[in-house]
Amino acid sequence: MCKFLIFRITKLKSYLLRSFPSGHELREITFDPNYKIGRFRAHDFFGDGSFYLLDVPGHATGHMCGLARTTLTTFTLLGADTCHIAGCFRPSEYNPMPANLLLKDGLDPYFVASCPCSMFSSFHPAARTEEEARVTPYYKASDARGSAFTNPKVANESIKGFEEFDAHPDVLVCLAHDTGLLGVLPMLNDGEGDIGDWKIKEYKEATNWRFLNELPRDGKQGRPRIVNGFWRDGKQVATFDG
Repeated sequence: MCKFLIFRITKLKSYLLRSFPSGHELREITFDPNYKIGRFRAHDFFGDGSFYLLDVPGHATGHMCGLARTTLTTFTLLGADTCHIAGCFRPSEYNPMPANLLLKDGLDPYFVASCPCSMFSSFHPAARTEEEARVTPYYKASDARGSAFTNPKVANESIKGFEEFDAHPDVLVCLAHDTGLLGVLPMLNDGEGDIGDWKIKEYKEATNWRFLNELPRDGKQGRPRIVNGFWRDGKQVATFDG
C-alpha cells in the first residue's frame, strides 16, 4: 500500500472516489520556482537526492515526471506522457543522428548491416535537407482535435527540455509508451526490473535509435501494429483506420 498519494482531491465530482484516499497519508507536492533541474521545477521527494519529481506541463493538468538516481553519477528520467515516441526529441542538435546506423544501434534485421541515415532523413516531415534532418526531431505534440495534450504549445516546450536530458551521457530517458525499450530493458513481467546498471550495460546506446523502426519504409508502414484497434468483450469494436 502506498504511503503517499501525490494529489489532492479538491472537487466533490472528482474522477476519484472520495473513499480512495482513506487510510493513506496525503501529501501535496509544491514546487519552488527557484529550484530547477534542467528547465523543470523540481522537488526532492525523499530529501536525500535519490528521487526528484519534475513539473513537466503540457500533457495533462498536474503532469509530473520522476528523475531517479541509479548510481552516484547516473539517473533515469521517467518521462511518463511528456510525449509518446522518442522521435519527438530525437534527433536533436545535442544528439544528432549518425551518418550511418548499424544493427547494433537497435535497427530491425530488415535493414542492412550499415544503413545510411538518408534512409530515414529523406522523408523527415520537419526538415528540408539531410543536415537539418540529422538534428531535428521528427514529431511535435499534436494540436489536432482529440490530441493527448491539453496544451500542445507548453508540451513542446517541455519536450524541448527533454532533448537536453536525452543528450546527457549520464541520463537514460524512459517514456511510458516507448516501444523501443522493449526487448532491451529487463521487464517486471519477466521477474526482472532493475536497471540501476543501465550505463554499464549500454542500454542508452541500444535504445537510442530504435524508434526509427516505427517509421515508414519505402513509402509503406514500418513495424506492424501491436494492436489493430479497440476491443470489448472479446470483440473488435473499432479500428485505427476509422
